[in-house]
Amino acid sequence: MKKNGSISIIAIPICIGVLFCSGCTEPSRSVEPRSINTSAPRAYQPVAIKILPLTEIGTKNNVRVLRAYVSLMDSFGDYVKSQATFRFELYQYVARSAEPKGARLVIWPDIDLTEAAESQQYWRDFLRGYEFELELGPVYPQSYLLQVTCICPGQVRLSAEYNL
Repeated sequence: MKKNGSISIIAIPICIGVLFCSGCTEPSRSVEPRSINTSAPRAYQPVAIKILPLTEIGTKNNVRVLRAYVSLMDSFGDYVKSQATFRFELYQYVARSAEPKGARLVIWPDIDLTEAAESQQYWRDFLRGYEFELELGPVYPQSYLLQVTCICPGQVRLSAEYNL
């Protein structure tokens, strides 16, 4: 009888140990792939354009030029590089007017940045924006209004104005 008692004393801790080690897990299930949010890539496309305050009229090799610095922003407010076509127009600025955009003085040919190499030529990573140098004809000392229009993928048009 003593033998049976010692076996049960040893068997009980072993059984308890086996129960604790085996755990109570559910059988493994196959992992279902997550559905891809197709609107997420749109969140990274440009939704706003900003003309940076570095924009100015200056000279280069005795020729008057407009140096325009432009940034595109996505829906998170981050600056992005994107395929786009830029259009620059310079207007006479009419002070103290409900419509400050006067007569159009200059319109430059569209700048197509849909190719990566062309886009890289204008992109300035340290500014997180594009730099454009546009030749000006004879301009007179007065105030100007620069309008930049960006045509993004999907024919989305973004526009901004800046007083010079």
